Amino acid sequence: MTNILYEFFDGIEKDYLASGMNKKLEKYISDSIQYSIVIAIFIGVLSFIFILIISIKLIKHIIPFLFIAPIFLAILSFAGLLYLFKIYPKFLKNERERKIDNSLYFAVLYMASLTSSGANPKVLFDLLSKYKDFSEIQKESQRIIYLVDDIGLSLPDALKNRIDYSPSKKWASILEGIRSIIIEGGDLESYLYQQVEKLYEEYKRKIIEYSDNLQIFLEIYITLIVVGIIFLIILTTLMGSIANTSFQSIESLQLISVLTILPMGTLMFIILIKSMNPFET
Repeated sequence: MTNILYEFFDGIEKDYLASGMNKKLEKYISDSIQYSIVIAIFIGVLSFIFILIISIKLIKHIIPFLFIAPIFLAILSFAGLLYLFKIYPKFLKNERERKIDNSLYFAVLYMASLTSSGANPKVLFDLLSKYKDFSEIQKESQRIIYLVDDIGLSLPDALKNRIDYSPSKKWASILEGIRSIIIEGGDLESYLYQQVEKLYEEYKRKIIEYSDNLQIFLEIYITLIVVGIIFLIILTTLMGSIANTSFQSIESLQLISVLTILPMGTLMFIILIKSMNPFET
């Protein structure tokens, strides 16, 4: 049974190594299985107690058939949690990729400027590893410096390691170019400035797209959420007048609508805008 559960996690190694998690993969899988079992049992027991109380209080007698539900819920919870733990590294990897790509233009521009000042490739990554504004690129650079200084790898080998396990294809491509120049020779400064020009055009396009999308989603938010709530208040007031419903009931319904729909809609709007933000690093 344990082997089957471990086989379920086959294929996540590359995503896991690119996710930035510090645990060993085997430990992560083991913890995921244990947490899934414990939470599934807890949900099963909780649903059993709930059904037992409902059976006694409402139905006045115990129906044995109903107690299949907790077992089903426990199994379903276990399977669902395992799946969430399986896709979680991919989610982290995609989040890291987004942050790297968002700050890539500025990081490469910084590297090109340093190269113009005469900095060698190792110094580039050494300085990047101390620059907190570059977030995930800083972590990638810290890993490269760690592999060189602590593990003893050459810079090309350290770069190859990050190329293989980088969450961002664009960052990996730039590292591949730097590695080729170190091994085969070439003008690193020219290469980096060429990449800066490409990234600038892409960054400019992303800002324009973000601005256009922001305007569209803002109009949708105002139409659906703000105007929708106003329309709901007017509609319930009119219906209450026609049906002779008490004002207190209508007021309660309107208050619940405002206190639930408006915050939830606003929260979803903020999450959506945040996920599209090209400035977040």
